[in-house]
Amino acid sequence: ITKASVMSYFNKYINPDNSYCIISGNFSIEEADSLLTNSLKEWKGGQRYQEHFTNSYTPNFPQTRKIYVVDKPDAVQSKISVKWPLGDAFPYGDNEPLLMVMNQIYGDGYLSNLNKNIRLDKGLSYGAKNFLSNNITGGNCTSTTMVRNEMTAYALENIFFEMLRMRNELVSEETLKMAKNGLLGDFSLSMSNINSPAIIGFGMVKDKYNLPDDYLKTYPEKLKSITADDVRRAAQKYIKPYECLVFIEGKVADIKGTLEKYGAVEYYTSDGKRIY
Repeated sequence: ITKASVMSYFNKYINPDNSYCIISGNFSIEEADSLLTNSLKEWKGGQRYQEHFTNSYTPNFPQTRKIYVVDKPDAVQSKISVKWPLGDAFPYGDNEPLLMVMNQIYGDGYLSNLNKNIRLDKGLSYGAKNFLSNNITGGNCTSTTMVRNEMTAYALENIFFEMLRMRNELVSEETLKMAKNGLLGDFSLSMSNINSPAIIGFGMVKDKYNLPDDYLKTYPEKLKSITADDVRRAAQKYIKPYECLVFIEGKVADIKGTLEKYGAVEYYTSDGKRIY
């Protein structure tokens, strides 16, 4: 790496036409304009870099349930992760509020179905959680927990049970209200700070995702309008107990033979060598 290569990189990617500057505080447009003009006047402009490429990415979603176990011979607990793709969970998509409510009820938070089952009811773990990610590949979910090795199969059974329950049962109005109120509270708090990450983030992506000016203003109403039927339809589309990948790290000697009833199982050493 040379000084010339560093300067070439800097000039290619980092220039005023390729940058954001967001200021939050008590100021007028004129004051902000004067501040930026005076502070950044030495920053030379350049041609905005735009890369042109063809995306050759092809989705390869699981068609069945597959289970992979990595042997940790000295482990007394196993770490369970159940993963599956969502398909169309893109950032700032129209379905984002519904996905957030669905996930709040299923697995995000202390009072979610998943945590109440695994931790509060069964006492199998200190916690269970589902992580839902909205991203440019269409999003994904990961339900995870840690339990004693001998309880691995039982914990996995209860994860699948909660996935199926979300798909088959209507959530109660009390549960739905609690989930929406929690999300509305989080949203309100995120708006209250002068350097609100939500507001700053919106300013940075508004043009990228072609979002309307009133996106943040109307978001709470979108959350409030979601019904129990909406949540069940979303769960039937996005929660996939039979089309998922299960990753388990634990002591194979304690686990082997207990998981096969849930699907095809492959066992590996920690350096990737197939055992069974």
